[in-house]
Amino acid sequence: MGSRTNLDQDNIMTAYYGELLKTDRQVFETQLEELLQKMASYYRKTRQGIIKQQKFMLPIHAKSKGLAQLLVRLWVSAEQLLKLKSNQFCSTTTTVWASFDPAVLSTPAELTTWISPEKLGLPFVPPYLEQNMRMGVGSVDLSNIDGMIQGVNYASAAAGILSSSGSELGMHVSLSQQVQQVEDTYEQLSLALGEAATTDLFRKSVFFFSIGSNDFIHYYLRNVSGVQMRYLPWEFNQLLVNAMRQEIKNLYNINVRKVVMMGLPPVGCAPHFLWEYGSQDGECIDYINNVVIQFNYALRYMSSEFIRQHPGSMISYCDTFEGSVDILKNRDRYGFLTTTDACCGLGKYGGLFMCVLPQMACSDASSHVWWDEFHPTDAVNRILADNVWSGEHTKMCYPVDLQQMVKLK
Repeated sequence: MGSRTNLDQDNIMTAYYGELLKTDRQVFETQLEELLQKMASYYRKTRQGIIKQQKFMLPIHAKSKGLAQLLVRLWVSAEQLLKLKSNQFCSTTTTVWASFDPAVLSTPAELTTWISPEKLGLPFVPPYLEQNMRMGVGSVDLSNIDGMIQGVNYASAAAGILSSSGSELGMHVSLSQQVQQVEDTYEQLSLALGEAATTDLFRKSVFFFSIGSNDFIHYYLRNVSGVQMRYLPWEFNQLLVNAMRQEIKNLYNINVRKVVMMGLPPVGCAPHFLWEYGSQDGECIDYINNVVIQFNYALRYMSSEFIRQHPGSMISYCDTFEGSVDILKNRDRYGFLTTTDACCGLGKYGGLFMCVLPQMACSDASSHVWWDEFHPTDAVNRILADNVWSGEHTKMCYPVDLQQMVKLK
């Protein structure tokens, strides 16, 4: 690997975007001018402009409908790709808020949103930090305990497995912090329900993990802090998987026994990387996908080894890559018109600039695989959710799907 200039993080990001813009500057300048004109027009019509408290406010990096229980309840730890809202309770300067009318701009829901109400008819629950703020630090509110028993959402937009991943996107709750929140929940429930009842509750509950994409998208692939100088791809993957194993072990120690572990999707097929790497005909970026595949293999192996070494545990690994590739290869069967272009974005493939205005969105998101430069549409999430639940379209989860897991004693 060649030598690299030792830049601080801000300079790395400046250099990164500077190089990208050189390759497509004319297109960028033209579309950016159009975007600024649309933004000026849009906010002239919006008396309140950018505000933070309104029924239909959408933070671009952190939108949520909550997570619901599965069987007994579903507890989730996740990242930006699930677009959940713990970050609304963090202080951050990078979250973009805009008063979008949901009738105009349909944004993609998280994968688990499709699983719970449609498969089980169960209610959504608010994020952990929202519940905790209502209770107050160190308090035990029995009415709120009832809500926590229904399930808890620990997910945080921009979070990664490593605490440093996604740091340029603002404050977020890292994986280790999310697991600490689970441990705090265990203590709160133990005080309210007793140790035996809480142990039984945790052993029967399903814990859902979907995290890791930001460790590549916003950290390793951008070589933040020279991370590529310190870790070859396979070494970085081992670092991530070892960190995951430790957090799963921490949960096992507080009687978590059922875990759904989502693998990473084909990140190299995201519109942003098609644009950045100059994909000519929409072909995916093999280098990125190969690194992701290696991570997925390591994660699946870790899951099976953990089951072998820890009696009573069940980790179901769900191959998001496999499920996504099935959609990309069979777009006609699933009803998609394009597998490369984002519904909302600027530049070739919509991969140059993120979605910030309703006018940037296409008229029918359901015909697109990608919502924006990194995130899939609701239509894709619905298909993947069906696969996670029962393998309806293609088998994704090993050794059991979610429907089978919730029936396990």
